[in-house]
Amino acid sequence: MRYVEVQRLHQHPEYVLQARGYIDLPFDAARKKRGKRTPPQRQVPVPQQLAGELPYFFRNPAPPTIQVWGKNLKRWAEQAGIGSEGVSPKSTRKTIESWMIVIDMPINKVCLRQGHDSVTSMGYYQNMAFTYDEIAEIKRRLASWTA
Repeated sequence: MRYVEVQRLHQHPEYVLQARGYIDLPFDAARKKRGKRTPPQRQVPVPQQLAGELPYFFRNPAPPTIQVWGKNLKRWAEQAGIGSEGVSPKSTRKTIESWMIVIDMPINKVCLRQGHDSVTSMGYYQNMAFTYDEIAEIKRRLASWTA
């Protein structure tokens, strides 16, 4: 999900359709800054690993502003010893998109889950270089996503 969608989800727990295993995002949940296009309504599948964490998400304070999130990511990257160059608030979203490509999830499914309107927008994520060990770990972590 986009960061703004996560923030709006926190304000609207009713977006979660537990029985169906989806988060139903109305078109205004992903609304961007004034003047930008409004994405269509979409449903985001909730992976098994996340389903049990949603109550914790809603019990805790709202996600920080996107600026604070970006600063936190950079600080955590430095603390982890991986450096913060290229780290931004979009890094987590880009990472999961790349991971979905690595596990051979169909491109149309990735686009639908991420709210992309074109397969061409995924070109960037298909060029990510991962080691064999990283690919094995990604496949292990996302095993239930392809089911």
